[in-house]
Amino acid sequence: SGTVRFSDTVEVRDHAGVGLEAGISIHDQLANSEVIFADTVQVRSTAAGLSSNGNGIFLANNVANSSVSFLDNVTVDLTDQEAIFIDNISGDVDFEGVTTVTNRLLEGISINNSSGDITFGTASADRTEVNNELNSQNAASEILGNTGTVRFSNAVITNAQGNVGRGAGFDIVDNIGVDPITGDDIGLVRIIDMDVESVGGIGFFGLNNNEISTDDGEIDTTGAAAVNIQDSGINIHLEQVNSSGSPDYGIRLVNTNRDQKRTFLIQPNVTAATPGTGGVISDAKGNGLD
Repeated sequence: SGTVRFSDTVEVRDHAGVGLEAGISIHDQLANSEVIFADTVQVRSTAAGLSSNGNGIFLANNVANSSVSFLDNVTVDLTDQEAIFIDNISGDVDFEGVTTVTNRLLEGISINNSSGDITFGTASADRTEVNNELNSQNAASEILGNTGTVRFSNAVITNAQGNVGRGAGFDIVDNIGVDPITGDDIGLVRIIDMDVESVGGIGFFGLNNNEISTDDGEIDTTGAAAVNIQDSGINIHLEQVNSSGSPDYGIRLVNTNRDQKRTFLIQPNVTAATPGTGGVISDAKGNGLD
């Protein structure tokens, strides 16, 4: 327990030594403990090589009533494993400012098996950017098996690819559980705003979730479905959805008719909408809308 605070810039450079050690690793926190990064954080390479053979930032096995907070901009570049990896967190994790992942080889952000609240931004200026300069075939952001709330204020995903059969941009699976007191389903993935671009991979994928919620966003996919959600509660509002050349669907929604969690709305942010303002589904080999 207790507080650890870094008040100035933290920079981890060229941490590609022997083994899979992360650039920053915070794990097995006790209750009533907190780790705070008050200034910018960078995990990067200054030479021709990896910044880390492991994860850029590794957070795992922290118990309830613990917290990890990044209060300013975070940059993770060129790691051999997931850039930001969060697993089995019962406490809270908070990324404020602009969080940027570049030159990723695997997933940009991976959030797994957590019952705590995981937050990427609380204001619209708190962007989370996951790029794909090296054409990784793994999901930009995977959110798997959580029962807490995972929240993105403003997610920007560029050039997502691959992850066949799942999501290249957002891959949201099995975020559902049962409250031990009320017996209600729990688990919420909440994305306030997003801009997702994918090529040859599904832009936004969901399977077996209690609730996926968005307020706004655009999805632009080439060679795959823009949206594919099944067996999930949804409250999804988007501004525009585009899919071209998909081998199957443009937009696919299956078994998403759950009580108070069954909205999928595309509403262009214009005064006078015309055909195509809310997006275009073109050259899908199966049903455009299914």
